[in-house]
Amino acid sequence: MKKWLFIAPIAAAAAAGAALALKGKSGAEKKPAAAKPAAKAAPKSGGKNNAEFSFKNPKAGVYSFASGYKDAKEITVTVTYDADKHAFGVVSEGYITDSGDSHVAIINTDDFSIQIEYAPYYHGEDFAALERSVAENYKNFGKVSFKNAEGICFTNGGSYCMAFPAADSTSDYVLTTVVLMGDDNEDERVKLRSNPEMLAIMDTLLIE
Repeated sequence: MKKWLFIAPIAAAAAAGAALALKGKSGAEKKPAAAKPAAKAAPKSGGKNNAEFSFKNPKAGVYSFASGYKDAKEITVTVTYDADKHAFGVVSEGYITDSGDSHVAIINTDDFSIQIEYAPYYHGEDFAALERSVAENYKNFGKVSFKNAEGICFTNGGSYCMAFPAADSTSDYVLTTVVLMGDDNEDERVKLRSNPEMLAIMDTLLIE
């Protein structure tokens, strides 16, 4: 397995994000990731190609976290991974984030890493406002629909991102960031939205 790769949370309406690479649970250098100009909406994706990848040794990765925001409840995220092909881990201590309030779950595959985290809205925003901000400020905006979650997708710097409403919360959303482990370019990042292995994993995402 290649080294763990983590990307720090972004505020989706911001003009720039911050990327953070970590190996294991120890910090490494920060690299700025500027937001890209908006582009035309991409087609809705998710679900139809998932049968092309099957889990040989399925395991459930679970992590729970509670925000420091007074109106946010504890959120539990469950996702299935293949224990023969993937690695699952959780980082919640000593992880540097923009908000200082984020817990992160990661699934590492041979070709990409999926990071799932709790991210804060800007003051006064909700998911609808977040969606509008992303459409205006980021490239390759689109909608995603999986078995248990519906949200939005976009590219930010070197990452393909998806955001989903957090259950029963008006302060926070769930941000999923997918990072390629091999050759990285914008065309390959856009192709991630139809990657059968990534779609199969995301189809198991459950936010409660």
